[in-house]
Amino acid sequence: MRPERPRPQIPPSPRNPWAFLFSLLLFSGLLVGCAPEERPYPPDRPTTPPPGLSVREWGEKIFRDQGCAGCHDLGGTDGAGGTLVGILGRERRLSTGEVVVADEDYLRTSILSPNAQIVAGRPAVMPSYRDKLGPAEIDALVTFLAQLR
Repeated sequence: MRPERPRPQIPPSPRNPWAFLFSLLLFSGLLVGCAPEERPYPPDRPTTPPPGLSVREWGEKIFRDQGCAGCHDLGGTDGAGGTLVGILGRERRLSTGEVVVADEDYLRTSILSPNAQIVAGRPAVMPSYRDKLGPAEIDALVTFLAQLR
């Protein structure tokens, strides 16, 4: 019987573990913070209302399903996040002192980047829906909010 020859030891490359770790973090989404802030929102979301719903009704469903009513009142009461009844066309004083008119662009910005225009006297606690809703869902939600009277 022949004696077993020792196998040659290959020293590990110092770069390989780091390259693997970087790739793992990049593809797992943990390095998302390194991406530009204005990345597109989810392309895999619905692009049309569910069967039997108008765009406005779809917006109302999104409002309920996303839990918006937990902070925003639809009965005219000024809740934690403020009432949204009659929001379109209303002047909003921001924490910067600037006064803006709530139009559809304001509503869209408030949904996607809520800390961009914080209303004076309100805490900055609203989450962004950029990674939760697609463009058609945002449009439906804005349509619903714009029609609240």
